[in-house]
Amino acid sequence: MECGWAAWIVLLLAIVAAAAGVVAIGLAILKPKWGLAIGLVAVGLAVLVPAAGVLGTLQGRSVVDGAISGHSVDPSMREKLRTVGYAEAATCTSLGLTFGALPGLLSVAAIGVAAVRRKARPAG
Repeated sequence: MECGWAAWIVLLLAIVAAAAGVVAIGLAILKPKWGLAIGLVAVGLAVLVPAAGVLGTLQGRSVVDGAISGHSVDPSMREKLRTVGYAEAATCTSLGLTFGALPGLLSVAAIGVAAVRRKARPAG
C-alpha cells in the first residue's frame, strides 16, 4: 500500500487545482482581471498538492517508526524495515510533485496570459 490515504488527498487536490487552472486560463482570455485573480488562487491550490504529498510522507515515516519501536521487532531487522518503510513513504512526495506539475503549469500560464492581455487592452 504505497502512499495510502494521502494519495487520495493528493489526487483530489490535483483535480481541483487543475480545474481552477483551466478556468483561470479561460477567464484570462475573456476577462484578464478575473483570470489573474483565479490564476493566483490556482497557484495556491497547486502548491497544496506537493505539500499534501510531503505530509503523507511524514505520516508514513511516523507509522514506520511506530511499527519498529518496541521489543516485538528483531533488532537485526529494524534498519532494513526502516529503510524499506521510508522508501515506501517517500512515494507520497513524488506523487505530490508529479500530480502538482500540471496544475502549477496551468495556473502560471493563466497568470501570464492575464498579464499580457491586461497590458494589451487600450486605456479607458
